[in-house]
Amino acid sequence: MNDANGQARPSNGQQTDNNDSHQLAEDVRQRALEEAEDSKGDAWAESERDAMLEDMGIDLTGMDEYFDEYNDEMEGDAGAEMDADHVGLLRGINRITIEEVEVNGMKKKKFKFDDLDIEDHFDNTDPYETSKAMESRLDYTGRDLISVLCQHVELAVELGKHLNGRDALNLCLANRAFYNVVNVYLLSSIRTWIEYRAPEAGRIFHYQLYARHLVDDPQRRTWMALKQGMTTSPNKDSKIRKVPGLKYLQLVLGRDKYCKEILAIMARCGHRMPTTMHHSLLRLWLLMDISTSHQRQAMLRMTHLFKDIDLYNMQMFIIKLGMLFNDPVYGPCKYDLVQLMLGQKGLYKLWQLLTHKKFNKLSDILELKLRYDFDFFSEGGYWLENMLSQIQGIPLQEVGQQHKEGWGAGRAHLLRPDEVIPIEAVRRGLQLDEHLSQMMVWGYFDWRTGENIVPSMEEMYIEDEDGILANVDTLEHWKPRHVLKKRWFDLTPEQQDEILSDEEDERLRAQAWCGNSDDDAGSLEGVSDSDSDKSLDLDEEINRGFIVPPQPRDHESTVPDVDNMQGWIDFVNESILGGIPVDLGEDEKIRAQAWGSYPNHDPGEDWGWDDLIRERRNRPSQQQQRGVTSESQDEEDLEDEMDDEMEDDTEDEYEGESDYDDAGGEDDMEIDYDGEDEGDDNMAVA
Repeated sequence: MNDANGQARPSNGQQTDNNDSHQLAEDVRQRALEEAEDSKGDAWAESERDAMLEDMGIDLTGMDEYFDEYNDEMEGDAGAEMDADHVGLLRGINRITIEEVEVNGMKKKKFKFDDLDIEDHFDNTDPYETSKAMESRLDYTGRDLISVLCQHVELAVELGKHLNGRDALNLCLANRAFYNVVNVYLLSSIRTWIEYRAPEAGRIFHYQLYARHLVDDPQRRTWMALKQGMTTSPNKDSKIRKVPGLKYLQLVLGRDKYCKEILAIMARCGHRMPTTMHHSLLRLWLLMDISTSHQRQAMLRMTHLFKDIDLYNMQMFIIKLGMLFNDPVYGPCKYDLVQLMLGQKGLYKLWQLLTHKKFNKLSDILELKLRYDFDFFSEGGYWLENMLSQIQGIPLQEVGQQHKEGWGAGRAHLLRPDEVIPIEAVRRGLQLDEHLSQMMVWGYFDWRTGENIVPSMEEMYIEDEDGILANVDTLEHWKPRHVLKKRWFDLTPEQQDEILSDEEDERLRAQAWCGNSDDDAGSLEGVSDSDSDKSLDLDEEINRGFIVPPQPRDHESTVPDVDNMQGWIDFVNESILGGIPVDLGEDEKIRAQAWGSYPNHDPGEDWGWDDLIRERRNRPSQQQQRGVTSESQDEEDLEDEMDDEMEDDTEDEYEGESDYDDAGGEDDMEIDYDGEDEGDDNMAVA
């Protein structure tokens, strides 16, 4: 039985293959008949089909002969079996079609293979599915991290969320992959970034209000095509839509940042604001963008945009700004600077003033005032009389023009926010005049406990504090340590020690201003002429008003610890030696000998400057005397010459005193000449 079964297996397998071959041939024949029946009488369809088959490499003549032979065999019940050549010929008929698919919003064409082609040529695997699997595996070779992340749109947009406007622009310029992703989805990317970093600013400064900051869609999309559900417009002449670009992104993020920093600086100066002040300040900036008084009044009437709380906050901000620019003791008790800043186009110049990026000189403020509202006709008589064409370098036609509508283009005065806000408040019946005193005292002390209120860390937060406040004098500012000291008993011992250490450093640095008035170490009185060429040391600099700048926390001190005895020994030795290593070579020793080539001096010897000067002046005369005097000269002549030299020395001393007095001043020299006889008496007594 087993042998019989073993012998029967091959025959059964061969029979199965023959049946499959006959079924395949029958299917092909039936499909061909159906296509022929459909295209019967259509000469164009037959010619197109024959041309397509010939392009595929199929011999039409051989196929016709094969099908005729196959029909004869089937009609005569010959039971012909299809050999391998016949099957290969049938498999050579590639039934390939082309279909359109949509990939990332774009229509593309691809080939569609049947199962036989996939089995023979692609090992039973769809080639398009294989390519998708290959795309899922990223190739990191030779590619930076940002380029790899930008292969996915979601990751690229997520990366842009954490960048400000300038950094996003720099990344677009530096990385091509990020630039391409942003250009494909520019509108969505800008909206996503603004919604993440500055949502309120994005709603207030809508991109339709700033047409000059819009760009053409990089993908050349149109609004009409998008409404019809198409990604691109079929009409090439249709108008491309305008979308916000990176310049608009910088505008929104920059204004949001500047408003936060203005409030933070005012909080550090002690002028706290309500939590809703930031949103009101953004609306104030939007109001200052309007160039006509009528449009400003019309915008303030939009109650959905400017609510009552916004009008209250803006009025409080104006009052607090006036308190910041006026000292309660020294004045000047005027709102000129406040009106000048509120008369500009936006709050950017106010930010520059508070951060000392600009307008930190009187000339800058004067130039801004001259351009804004200087009354040239009433106060410009001097320039008219002298026929001058400029005032402080500003042409006369530009003086006093910025306060007009259109920033100088119109004739009427452009109402400032401090002028138009009270008008709208009266129209709404808010009675802000009854709240001015409460606005002044708000935020300084707690009404329940009477304690002073210290601004919180959130109110004083500035993103780049070192860069923003680089030119600002922060001596009288609230600092983070003051916030911690307010809750002293809640701090850890480490935090308390850190605060005490910082205050001790400040106390030591402030000792430069606490010197004794009787100590004249830094005065110029009593300083001899011989010490004038010496460089000033640190003590003299401190007495002159120099304050040692604070060191950063991560600064490594070169001074050893108090308990490190060996460290102090090495430090003192190194300081005395001036940093010279102890083990010197031969060349170093020879060079160091130059420092010791000076005559020995007895510290107990009393030096007299008069004797030293007289000795140096007598050296030339003594040398001349040795050359002229002979050995036979008697002692009497020698004594006469010595007397003459003494008289010459006395005259030289008077000349030296005249030179010294002349260096001191003209008055001293006149007094010496007038009291010449008195000076002689003094010399005689001496």
